Amino acid sequence: MYEVGEIIKLIKKIRKLDYYILIPVILLSAIGIVMVYSSSSYLAAEMNNLQYHFRRQIVYVVVGFFLLFITYLMNHQIIKNRKFIRAAYLVTIALLLLVLVFGDEINGARAWLNLGFFQIQPAEIAKISIIMLFAGYYARNMEKSANDFVKTLIKPGIALLLVLGLIFWQPDVGSVSIILLTAFVMILASGVSWKKSVFLLFAALLMFISLFLIIKTFGEALPFIQPYQLERFRAFFDPFSLSETAGHQLVNSYYALSRGGLTGVGLGNSVQKSGYLPEPHTDFIMAIIAEELGLIIVLLIISLFFFLIIRIYIIAIRAKNTYNSLLCLGVASLFFIQASVNLAGVVGLLPITGVTFPFISFGGSSMLMSLIAIGLVLNVSLNERQLKEKERI
Repeated sequence: MYEVGEIIKLIKKIRKLDYYILIPVILLSAIGIVMVYSSSSYLAAEMNNLQYHFRRQIVYVVVGFFLLFITYLMNHQIIKNRKFIRAAYLVTIALLLLVLVFGDEINGARAWLNLGFFQIQPAEIAKISIIMLFAGYYARNMEKSANDFVKTLIKPGIALLLVLGLIFWQPDVGSVSIILLTAFVMILASGVSWKKSVFLLFAALLMFISLFLIIKTFGEALPFIQPYQLERFRAFFDPFSLSETAGHQLVNSYYALSRGGLTGVGLGNSVQKSGYLPEPHTDFIMAIIAEELGLIIVLLIISLFFFLIIRIYIIAIRAKNTYNSLLCLGVASLFFIQASVNLAGVVGLLPITGVTFPFISFGGSSMLMSLIAIGLVLNVSLNERQLKEKERI
């Protein structure tokens, strides 16, 4: 009888899936599989294995959806549990330390732990663990945050700086920026008064503009800027003057966008993926999609992605539980910021940071953690629905 009861509960949970979240994720992941196959074809041919990236992306998606459903079916109290959140954070710290000692160096960054059959990127895990940590902390200290903002910022601030410091050491500036911005959004939603929020937003914008001006003016004299990072900034300011060196990625991205036009040159017919545009299946996959399928399809993909983000924000706004609200807010903000940084790099509105586009770009750690994040959101959506049903009774 016990097993039958558990099966009935499982079926009820599956019936209550939020398909406004699940269906867009399935469609985006399917588009990602197709475009990884197309965009990586030249690289795969050089490896004498045309399906190298394609097969791995399918595995990442299948395993990711398995983890998504495991996360969705988990007891909601486990996800909220302080010990569970603390354990996730400590595991993240341990992995970030391990990668600095034993990690593989790729493109100048020691950011991947090689397990033989799979490479883990701890920075991707850090994105989710920080969201859970901040959601848990501010859910418990919402009133304190409103009354004594600075004091309540100390503990999560230290935890955040430790993670950011370890990731910056790799160095992975892109992940540092995304985690920092996501945490910043969650802090603004933690009960801070609107006056403080406006002040913090203004201060952050001023710091951002100042940083760009300082790097542009005193770049070579700055001790915290690596030579290759400085070249990326120079390429951002004037890519065509460095078209043969640091600016070649952005210049070839422009060529891909221009060649694709509104309707594209046809699936599989990209020229830029054939050795001209580095990382065509990861950082610049949206440029290849624009070249092959055109601006109209790119806008449809972006619309689908932002429909997903808006849906998660709606769950966050409607949530009766503070932890649920902050968790969904963090996940939606993470996806929004990461996609925006990726697209801004592709079109030259921001320096190139090596950030992937969620669900579309090739990458195991990114895909798995993105789908786990969706599993957390679906878990929250289910919990909120159950809370509403109890209120009706």
